[in-house]
Amino acid sequence: MSNAKKIHFAMLPDKYEPLIESLGECRSEESKADRKYKRKQKLKKCRKNFLKVLRAGWNYFVLGVQEFATNYTMPYATSFTVITEMR
Repeated sequence: MSNAKKIHFAMLPDKYEPLIESLGECRSEESKADRKYKRKQKLKKCRKNFLKVLRAGWNYFVLGVQEFATNYTMPYATSFTVITEMR
């Protein structure tokens, strides 16, 4: 069997007492703080991306309004040629 794994055993001293309970409490406190920090960073990143989208959308909206105003003030024949050239 070439897929067999080798396992190494180590004997523990008789007086060894694992501190599972205290480690569990520390880990839960650390994990709560860690989760809170990660959540805060995620929200910060989402807020940043959302604001980028809003800024870009606003810029396109203003550009569209300006183009509409320019075409609205021009004579009909001129605005028709401007629209066909843009496409």
